[in-house]
Amino acid sequence: MQFINSATAGVSTSFVADSGQGRQIGGTIRFFDSANAGSATFTNIGAFGASGGGVTFFNDNSSAANGTFMNEGSPAFDGDGGSTQFTGSATADHGTFISNGATS
Repeated sequence: MQFINSATAGVSTSFVADSGQGRQIGGTIRFFDSANAGSATFTNIGAFGASGGGVTFFNDNSSAANGTFMNEGSPAFDGDGGSTQFTGSATADHGTFISNGATS
């Protein structure tokens, strides 16, 4: 899923970036330009094996705004956890970030 230009993810909305399976990359949510997360909730799921976890990316001048981001660890020893990443001039702004560790 992508948010571009000045789009916002809204208020009281929830999004999930699921994990990949079978050595595949996980789901992604991407923000570009000056798009922002509003006050939505995002969950990035950790992988259940040797694959990628879900990821939320902020690029350009995008912002986490007042969003809540939950990054779940992997339940498998060889899987990637969920993550939230920032590049360019993107900001965390007033976002809340919760990173839970691995469960194995």
